[in-house]
Amino acid sequence: METPIVRRCSGVFFVFAMVLFIMSCSYFQSSPKSSGKPATQKTPRGSTPFYYDFGDVPLPKELSVIDKSTYIIEKASGYPEGILALKGRVTRNSLIAYFKNGMAKDNWQLVALFKSPRENSIMLFRKENRRCIINIQEKDFMTYVQVAVAPTVSESEGGLLK
Repeated sequence: METPIVRRCSGVFFVFAMVLFIMSCSYFQSSPKSSGKPATQKTPRGSTPFYYDFGDVPLPKELSVIDKSTYIIEKASGYPEGILALKGRVTRNSLIAYFKNGMAKDNWQLVALFKSPRENSIMLFRKENRRCIINIQEKDFMTYVQVAVAPTVSESEGGLLK
């Protein structure tokens, strides 16, 4: 005849044995293969940038394009310009860090960063012949990003942007 204590101990032992079994299976799957080569580690998802329409504005893989809100003009004489709209489940602070590092690698210079205490941030970048504004907004468990790229206009062409 089993007592409640024996029944409880055998249940705890069973759960403990199952956890140990699962942990050992995952250990052997991630350990080096029998060929003698060490197991390769996966790189973080955001480490390899994508370059959608703008060839020198890196974007993390976690963001997907919102086609109905994207407006790109491709000129034969120069770089594409316009607004690229994206969304994904990425935190605002990680995107700010991503753009600071990634844009610098593509020779963009950070001009200003406006960080609202709420959910909005704006980053301004420049190159010798173009400007980029990145708007990051967290809303409804999703982060929305608008990347606007425009050419600079010299004073001799009648513009004030320099």
